[in-house]
Amino acid sequence: MVTRSARNAKRQRQVADFRRKIYDQLDLVLFPHQAEWQLASEGLLLLPDAPKRGDNFTEVRLEDGTITTQLVVPRPHGAAHVLCDFAGFKGGKSYSAAAWPTGYSCLDDANIVFVGIEQISCKAEFGYLAEFLLSEENGLGLEFDQYRNEPRDGKMWLKLAASEHNASLGVPGGAYYEVRSYGHTTTNKKSKTLKGDKVDAYIFCEAYQLPGLFAYTSLSQNLRENDGCAVFPTTPDSAWLTVLHDKAHGIPARRISPDPYYHCTCGIDAKCNPFTFDAAARQRDDPTNPRGGLMTNERFRVHWGGQVGKPIGQVFDYDQTLHMFTPATDQHLFKAESVAAYELSPHL
Repeated sequence: MVTRSARNAKRQRQVADFRRKIYDQLDLVLFPHQAEWQLASEGLLLLPDAPKRGDNFTEVRLEDGTITTQLVVPRPHGAAHVLCDFAGFKGGKSYSAAAWPTGYSCLDDANIVFVGIEQISCKAEFGYLAEFLLSEENGLGLEFDQYRNEPRDGKMWLKLAASEHNASLGVPGGAYYEVRSYGHTTTNKKSKTLKGDKVDAYIFCEAYQLPGLFAYTSLSQNLRENDGCAVFPTTPDSAWLTVLHDKAHGIPARRISPDPYYHCTCGIDAKCNPFTFDAAARQRDDPTNPRGGLMTNERFRVHWGGQVGKPIGQVFDYDQTLHMFTPATDQHLFKAESVAAYELSPHL
């Protein structure tokens, strides 16, 4: 009898192989930060080293526009299932978040859900996805049974057709892609329409807009049957995203090791994308600009540098973040013996 883990491992290998086939066919070359999190979903690790003869490698596009090869090795502990791409403005987050799920088109029962605070928050990702899969000029030119892309009306879904044309490209038909809002009703209570599904992947578009970590934890149950993935391609402009960052990287000061179930690519400067980077706009926002920048130091580091910050107080109308006082962060508030005891404790 085939176990669930064995079945899902085979399923994920099939998706990864087909994704690479699509990228080759469409001549897609990712930036290093895009390739890093996508390879982590396949149980692989991207290293900055140049490959030697016989090594596994992938092509990446550098910030100066040139294409080079980087070494790819097996990822310790296998594939990651919670994947973060924390990059600065226009760093290619939406593009790679749309390209990655194209691999699921090789399955006849794939279910991919894009989640935004409102459907229109997923407009870029779903638009790119449709271009990759449906465009005859820039994509695969696949046929569909259903396709709606009306973000303002909240009608955004795509179901691939079972046709001879699609089959000739390795697509059996049946894969379903949908955009859903997180589900705030007029009474500000969370809708339950997102629950109760069997989902291969959730892609949380503009995740910083979502109200908190429970936007993921309330849905993660739907990923278990297929050992699915949750993807967070966003500028890290909400404090709750640091939880995912800390899960992936660990917290050395508290002796907490990284959890391999999580992967976080972060600190990606906006200049990583040579096609969209605007040096003049960056200078206008830079607080170190002699003429005076428009942003605070922390906001600049988050928005342009993709750095995970720890904001205190209100960030946006819907996100009230808190700061935790501990002997490690605010020693002046605690007695010396409390600080000493804290430093000796494991804090796990």
